[in-house]
Amino acid sequence: MIHSLTLVTPIIVLFRHIIVIIAMLFYCNSAYANNSTYITLSNQIARKTQLAIVANNVANANTTGYEADNVLFKNIDTKQSTKRSNSFVYTEGAYKNGNRGTLQTTNRPMDLAIAGEGYFKILTVQGDRYTLNGGLFINSEYILVNATGLPFASRDGQPILIPVDTQDIRVAADGSIYADEDIIGIIGVFSISDINQLIKEGNNLYSSKVRDVVLDDFTIISGALRSSNVSSTKAMTEMVELQRSLGATNNLMSGIADLERSVITKVAK
Repeated sequence: MIHSLTLVTPIIVLFRHIIVIIAMLFYCNSAYANNSTYITLSNQIARKTQLAIVANNVANANTTGYEADNVLFKNIDTKQSTKRSNSFVYTEGAYKNGNRGTLQTTNRPMDLAIAGEGYFKILTVQGDRYTLNGGLFINSEYILVNATGLPFASRDGQPILIPVDTQDIRVAADGSIYADEDIIGIIGVFSISDINQLIKEGNNLYSSKVRDVVLDDFTIISGALRSSNVSSTKAMTEMVELQRSLGATNNLMSGIADLERSVITKVAK
C-alpha cells in the first residue's frame, strides 16, 4: 500500500507500481496464463455441471420412469498466434440416450407401462406435461390422476372420468379403459419428435419445446411400471471419478494462482 511507504520517495513508489502493473499485464496476456488458467477454469466449470447432472441421476436411480441425462461437451478453439492456439471446453447441454428402464411387475391393474416409444400426457394448469410413470389413481371426482392428483389425458387430450358405481377397472393392451366391461375411453400415448426437447420439471414430469403427436400404434402393459434407466453402480463410479477430477483441477488452479503471485512479487522487487 502506498500510504505505508512513508520513507520512500513518491517517484520510487510510482515506479514500483508501474512495474507491477506491466508485469500483470504481460503475464495475463502470456500463453501460459491462457493455456493454464483459463483452460483449466473452463474444464472446472464443465466438470461441475457434469457432476450436478450425474448426482441427479444417482438420486433418481429408483424413480419410476426416470430417464438419465448425459452431458454434451463442446470445444472452442481460439488462435493466439500463427503458432499457438487455445482450446476451451464447455457444456452445451444435456441429452438422453433413448434407452428405457426395465419393466417392474406390480400386479396392480392400474399400473401401466408403455412398450416402446411414447409418453403419457398429464394435464396441468401450466399446460400439457409428459411422463413415463403410468401409476393411475381415482380421485374424489372420479377422474384418473397420477400420484400428485393431476389428470391423465385420453387420446383426445381430455381428462378420463370413471362412472361413480364402477367396481372393476382394467386397461387393455391397446389402451382401452374398461369400467365393469364397458369401454369408457382410451389412455393417451404421445410421441415427441425429439426427446431432447423435453425439459424436466420435477415430480417426474416433462414439458416439451415441440408439439406432441398422438400415437395409434402402441402397446400398454398393465400391472407393471417402467423403472429408471439409471445404472446405480455405473453412475456412482462416474460421480466418484468426477469428484477426483474436480479435486485435481482445484489443486492445479491453486498452483497456478501461487505461481502468478510469485512471478508478480519477484518482478515488483
